[in-house]
Amino acid sequence: MHDGPAPRTLFCPLGFRAGAYAASSIFRSSARRAGSIAAVLLAATILSTFTATQSHAITCSDRQQVCFRYCEKNYANAPRCRAVCGQLLSTCMSTGCWESKVTARQCGITKQ
Repeated sequence: MHDGPAPRTLFCPLGFRAGAYAASSIFRSSARRAGSIAAVLLAATILSTFTATQSHAITCSDRQQVCFRYCEKNYANAPRCRAVCGQLLSTCMSTGCWESKVTARQCGITKQ
């Protein structure tokens, strides 16, 4: 026998009981942890790329080899494309910069 009204069970719109708040809280904290881990991995990747770039200096002749591979892959080693690579090498050797229609300007390249 009851002295008051019957206790009510709380429901959320999706049909879960009030305990769904605890599950939602767990999900949010897991998502935050996953976001933190992703941020750490991204930072580590950026740092390792920067470190690798610093220890492996790019040379003008390295850039020319990349240019030759581009000609081979996209233009079947057309003589005109290879001639442009030669001109870019000459410019790189005098200025230390490599700039072509396909790549952004890169300066500070070792003249070799």
